[in-house]
Amino acid sequence: MQEILADSYERFSSTEDPDGTLLHKGVWYATEFYKACKRLSNLPLASSSVDLGSTYHGHGPQEVVTHIEDATSPTGRHLYAFSLKEGIRASKAMLHLKEGLSFLDCGNVCYLASYFALLDLLGEEKFDILFGFDSPFRWTLTADSQSPLSVLFPRCFLQNKSQIQLGDIAYFSNCKQYVVKHIASQARGIHLLCASDSPHKYLVFGLVPKPIYQAEVEYMLYECFNEEPIDDDFYPPHVWKQIYTKSLLCDEEKNRQLVSSYRNRTMSWEEFQVAPSRLEGKLPVEGKVGLWVYRPSMGRIEELLRAPTNKVREVFSSFLIP
Repeated sequence: MQEILADSYERFSSTEDPDGTLLHKGVWYATEFYKACKRLSNLPLASSSVDLGSTYHGHGPQEVVTHIEDATSPTGRHLYAFSLKEGIRASKAMLHLKEGLSFLDCGNVCYLASYFALLDLLGEEKFDILFGFDSPFRWTLTADSQSPLSVLFPRCFLQNKSQIQLGDIAYFSNCKQYVVKHIASQARGIHLLCASDSPHKYLVFGLVPKPIYQAEVEYMLYECFNEEPIDDDFYPPHVWKQIYTKSLLCDEEKNRQLVSSYRNRTMSWEEFQVAPSRLEGKLPVEGKVGLWVYRPSMGRIEELLRAPTNKVREVFSSFLIP
């Protein structure tokens, strides 16, 4: 995780590209890639990413992964959801995602780091057999139940945030006003990896590549609220139309008016701290911290470690039996 974060953090903050490779490698937030293209005056590359829909649904190296389709999406592709391409080993696809050009979200990065940790434990041969293209558990990168990792990282609900444990993938939410001011931006919340539970510290995609405290994560969300909304040319017009039609008030004209009225709004840190979470009343939260995590099932992972390579799929399938 820290290796991915270190490379991305350096790219996000770069103001020059002496060898011409900065915008052609690495894991990016689509928003940060778009800003970097404008900062480095590479508008054709930014426009190409918009036209392809990549700033909306994400991007992975096409030689190793395919984008999962979604008929309800304005681009025809599921948001940030990738599957292994035929003839490619899962371990190779992951390396290409990390080193080639990818637009991922925070959930993707947490799961990608978890896949790498599992690869280290199982070894290449067993890992590639378990998550191969012809496997019932084909390697998939997405932050929902389509991913086979959801079997090894089941969702657990908590009584309070103190129950978050080392290795958990947790979620912090932005304030309710965020989705009005930034109707289509990504900082409505953030998945992060618990790197210490005494005291609680987290690894966060987009921030410094070291564990940070809860208050530092929330301050990042606060700063995201006070940023100017993303440019209108960040998405194609038909994507904006669906966003304004399907979200908030479900009325394009009213939504445009509402979002416009919030465009220049800011709040103080003190106001943000007491502002209700975006998820309040929808999911259990304590302040801005979601009271659920995706927790590694060490018992299941240990069973996979003990399993012979030719039995690893059979062992994995046993986890699906109620």
